[in-house]
Amino acid sequence: MAGIDIPTLLTSVGGSLIVSYIGVRYFTGAKIQAERSDAARRGLRAVVGPWLKSASSYVQRRKRTPARELGVAHTQDAVDALTVLRLAEDLPIWRRAFVRRRCRRVFGKEWVDIADRELLSAGEAPESSWQITGSALFANFDGDKPPVTFTDGLMHRAYATTDQQVAKKLVRELRKLREAY
Repeated sequence: MAGIDIPTLLTSVGGSLIVSYIGVRYFTGAKIQAERSDAARRGLRAVVGPWLKSASSYVQRRKRTPARELGVAHTQDAVDALTVLRLAEDLPIWRRAFVRRRCRRVFGKEWVDIADRELLSAGEAPESSWQITGSALFANFDGDKPPVTFTDGLMHRAYATTDQQVAKKLVRELRKLREAY
């Protein structure tokens, strides 16, 4: 070791160790996050796929009879919104924002707000529509606010009316939701 002094060697080795440690931790974390995001997108495709197939076949029918009553809310929309929002938790923040926006359009603002509250609450989130119905009933008795309607989502409007345009909009939004866009 004639030409190399010990402090320079130790500094070089120490710097290399620090850089490689940080690099390994960063790339490993990025890989894990990418795998979780990919699993969430596959889960979204699996959940939204049957809804899209059903909505597409509903659009294709010549004579459609409404599958829902126009003024009657369906709590299954809230359970479905909660399912989608849970799956979206592992997506990057920008994809989560897209999924939340699509959910508001597909299921309606009020159902997504209830699903958001259930996601943020501690403990087990409700899995049944009965528990969500209780939350929805309490939403209507919230002080001086106007009464809440739970029938403004595309899912409800498409299945409650025979309007072809609303059903086509639902199919478009479900395609985007399936891909987390």
